[in-house]
Amino acid sequence: MLFMQLISRKSSRWFIVGMTSIFIFSIMLRFWQLGRFNTLVFDEVYYAKFANNYLTKTDFFNAHPPLSQYIIAISIWIGSHLPFGQEIVNNETGSTLAPWTYRWVNALTGSFIPVVVGA
Repeated sequence: MLFMQLISRKSSRWFIVGMTSIFIFSIMLRFWQLGRFNTLVFDEVYYAKFANNYLTKTDFFNAHPPLSQYIIAISIWIGSHLPFGQEIVNNETGSTLAPWTYRWVNALTGSFIPVVVGA
């Protein structure tokens, strides 16, 4: 009985150490060479354009499923109806802060949530 308790304590300690190590390694991999590509890669440049085409009801061809463009279009529409503009926020915080913030939050979460919030 005592032996089983000793094994379970050691294994839970190693489990915590292992999971923490994997987490730290994954964070390092996610942020490694983050500034390597200073431009949009692949077809990311078209998502905002397609979202704007949905808002302006312009005909266009899109080979991708439209859900992501719908979400971006909704955020553009909401952002255009807010009482404060993007210029006011950037003048108060600095013009390079906002894109830098979107990039590291995007790298941390690995999703398009910062883009939707930032648009």
